[in-house]
Amino acid sequence: MPLIGYLAVSLIIFGLDQLVKYLVVTYIKLDTTVSFIPNVISLSNVRNDGAAWSILQGAAVVAVCDYGGCVSGHACFIEEKSK
Repeated sequence: MPLIGYLAVSLIIFGLDQLVKYLVVTYIKLDTTVSFIPNVISLSNVRNDGAAWSILQGAAVVAVCDYGGCVSGHACFIEEKSK
């Protein structure tokens, strides 16, 4: 798969993640869990002020840059390996 394909898949997954988060915040009350398939799939609305157990609390820009760097680095590694 070319590099653009990996980036497209990454953006789709990222977009779906953000959509689910938006829907949870909009439709599920804080500290509540909604079960879609009992004992299989449920969503909870809880608060975590930072990534990785609050290690990056207040550093959203750092977390986004880190995520972008990881995705780009992985995509470049796969592209180079396929040559």
